[in-house]
Amino acid sequence: MVKTKEYVIGVKEVLNSLKSGEVKKIIFASNCPKSIVEKFENANIEKKIFDGDEEGLGTYLGRAFPIAVVGVRNENNS
Repeated sequence: MVKTKEYVIGVKEVLNSLKSGEVKKIIFASNCPKSIVEKFENANIEKKIFDGDEEGLGTYLGRAFPIAVVGVRNENNS
């Protein structure tokens, strides 16, 4: 599990954190909708595809709900 302060979840939150320079990496679930991925295609930071679907990404982060996109603030734990 990853500590909450080290990442942000959700498209809106990740976009806002990206604009403010807080996010160092973006992680997408393997089944993340293309429309969401396209919102981040011009971001000049590292992007990864999680080896699992939205349910798996949510579980990995200790959440009981699916997560399509995560913005990582601290690169040491991703």
